[in-house]
Amino acid sequence: MKPYRLDIKGAKDIPEVVFKDFVTYEINENGLETKLFGQIGKKYKDRLEIEGVRYFGYKKPKEELKAKKGVYKKDIVYLYGKVFYKTKDISFFSEQAKYDTKQEIIKSKPRFSLFTKSAEVVGTDLIYYRNKGKILAKNIEAKIYEKKRK
Repeated sequence: MKPYRLDIKGAKDIPEVVFKDFVTYEINENGLETKLFGQIGKKYKDRLEIEGVRYFGYKKPKEELKAKKGVYKKDIVYLYGKVFYKTKDISFFSEQAKYDTKQEIIKSKPRFSLFTKSAEVVGTDLIYYRNKGKILAKNIEAKIYEKKRK
C-alpha cells in the first residue's frame, strides 16, 4: 500500500470572501465616484479577482471598462479577455490591458483597435495617459477622416 500524500496550499490561494452577481459603489463628498459590476468576485489577502468585470468611473472624463476577467492588486488592474475601454474621446478593444489607477495610465501590449471621432487605429503597445488625453502606440495603421465620425 502506498502512503497517502496531502498537498497543502498556501493561504493566499484561498479566497477570504466570494461574491456572486454583485455591484459596488464608491461614494465620496463629490458624489458617486465609481460603480463596479461583477459576475464572480474573489477577495484574497493581496488581490481581488473579478470575472465579468464592468466598471464605470464618474470622474471627468467619465470612463467605462469591461473585460472577461480583472485582477486588482495595489492600485493596478490587470485585464484579460475582450477588454473594452471608453471615454468621451476614445474607445479601444484589446485582449489584455494593465490600468494604473493612481497614475491614470492604461497600457495594452497586444494588438488593439482604437476609435476616436476622427480616426480608426490598429496597432500594438498602446499607452493611454488618461489625465493628459495623450496616446502612444507602435506598429500602427490608421484611417483619418476629414470630417468627424458620428
